[in-house]
Formats: sequence, structure tokens, C-alpha cells
Amino acid sequence: MAMSGAVLMDKIGEQCSLFMPEKGITPPTDSENQKKGVSLSTAEVMEVIINEVVLEARHVQRWKFHDRSRTLPDVPIVLTVTEDENQCWRFECCPIEGGMHRIRCTEWSGFVGPRINARLTLYAQEDGENFHRMKVIMRD
Repeated sequence: MAMSGAVLMDKIGEQCSLFMPEKGITPPTDSENQKKGVSLSTAEVMEVIINEVVLEARHVQRWKFHDRSRTLPDVPIVLTVTEDENQCWRFECCPIEGGMHRIRCTEWSGFVGPRINARLTLYAQEDGENFHRMKVIMRD
């Protein structure tokens, strides 16, 4: 997957860097990490985040968000999403102005309803996958 201009995030959610292979800016190799005392592999440390949100009642109808990863296409798609690889949801996702996207459909409304106040993180597809991952953290 091309990650041109994508913001890669580490496990605790802090911005690591912008990697742009077409400009020669690439993630450090394992040997470079070892020299710096970093022992985690790139796969363990970084995931490409599309966006995050704390779900509110207004999100039941739709979620407008900026695609921070720049990995979503500029055409309407059906976004196949999984939280635990055992259950999948299919949400209608349409581009709108200024790099923004909107998810709005019956399945989205049913998904959000019982998850009000939860933190949702939507991740870009990884190589070889035909779905997006998400993390949902329920909050009191």
C-alpha cells in the first residue's frame, strides 16, 4: 500500500513522522532502530490512522471526517470494516469537499447507536487486506 504523505502513528498515538518514499523519506530499518535502542519492529509500532472520533448522538445520522491518511478514494465506496475480524460492517463512504469524507447509512446508524461516548479509531487497509480495521474503546 502506498503511504504517500500518510501520518504514521505509534502505539500510544503520538505522531512519529511523515514518510514519503517517492521523496526518499522512508521509515527507519530494523538495524537503524537497533542503533537507536528501539527494539520493536515497524509492524508492531505503526498503523496508519484515517481518523478518530468520540461518538456522539449526532454521529448516529452521519460522520464527517478528514481522511488524514489520504488512502480513501475520491469516489463513493462501500467501506468494509472489522473490529475483531469476527464481525464485519459495510458502511457507505462518500467523498465530500476539501478532503473530507462522510459515512451515512442504516448500518452505520445501527452500529453507532449502542456505542455513544465510545472512542472509535479507523485505520487504513493494510497490504493484502480487503477491509479496514477499527478500534472501539467504550467509555463511561
